[in-house]
Amino acid sequence: MPVNGKLIKEFVMDGFSNWFVLENIFGESFDLNGKELYDMSLCLFKKEFRISIIIEDSAVNLPRKWVGREKFFAEISFYNVEDFSSHICSDACRSIPKVNQFVIKSFNMSKSESSRISVKTECETGDTVEFSFESGKVSRIKPW
Repeated sequence: MPVNGKLIKEFVMDGFSNWFVLENIFGESFDLNGKELYDMSLCLFKKEFRISIIIEDSAVNLPRKWVGREKFFAEISFYNVEDFSSHICSDACRSIPKVNQFVIKSFNMSKSESSRISVKTECETGDTVEFSFESGKVSRIKPW
């Protein structure tokens, strides 16, 4: 059951305990395509992969204290990560001088029969990250 680009609500709710938080703030059509990938970290002993993203979408329901803000930060954690692989090219091997940001070009998820969710992510720079996970959680949503 592949999910390309837009994340289908029932599918996402299977893998994430609280994806609805992003949908409540940014609308039900929220997805990760076009978002800036700010940071990534992999903890091998915990089998946890965490990404931080910068969101510049117009928000549908902003908390009052966030009104007037245009950029937001969110952290997404993936638990029980397996089959992790990445290709991140250093600035030295790029044909362009320097990359200051990584924008997610495609974030594709598919669910296997073993209830694991596979993720394939590609940035506009050509960098890729692939892995599978069992559950995920959205945290640390705040103005940037």
